[in-house]
Amino acid sequence: MSAPPKVFISATSGDLRTVRQAVKEALLTINCHPVEQTNFEPDWRTVEGMLRTKIEDCQALIHIAGLRYGVEPEPATLSPGTPRRSYTQMEYHLGRELQKKRGDGRFHVYIFVCPESFPYDSAPDAEPEELRSLQQNHRATLLDGMYLYERPADVAKLR
Repeated sequence: MSAPPKVFISATSGDLRTVRQAVKEALLTINCHPVEQTNFEPDWRTVEGMLRTKIEDCQALIHIAGLRYGVEPEPATLSPGTPRRSYTQMEYHLGRELQKKRGDGRFHVYIFVCPESFPYDSAPDAEPEELRSLQQNHRATLLDGMYLYERPADVAKLR
């Protein structure tokens, strides 16, 4: 008997904690093994290195984009030419890299872009304008891109 497929859940904590939990429960219901940050153990690697390893160990990634940017590496530590990305955005891009490397049949990235009217856990305006702008750009890229996405009206629709 094969092991249940592992699915990485990518979403910010500040506004989508409830959504992450609902997706985790839905994955368990369909006999998938959810991988998400509340279960990460302490790790000696960089956050990017740890995320890459966790995502590489999965068969799919669910990326849920809300209005919050979230936490990012210190911009001054980025190599020249490296775009600023929150860790959640980084997870998405690592998933896309893995999908290209393995092929669509061996790794999937599922995208959910929550509308402004979505019942978020907390207001997104707690972040500085610069971070909100970076997240809006990410959302626009997802919505204007070539990949399919869903726009769930609420947690029940996402589930």
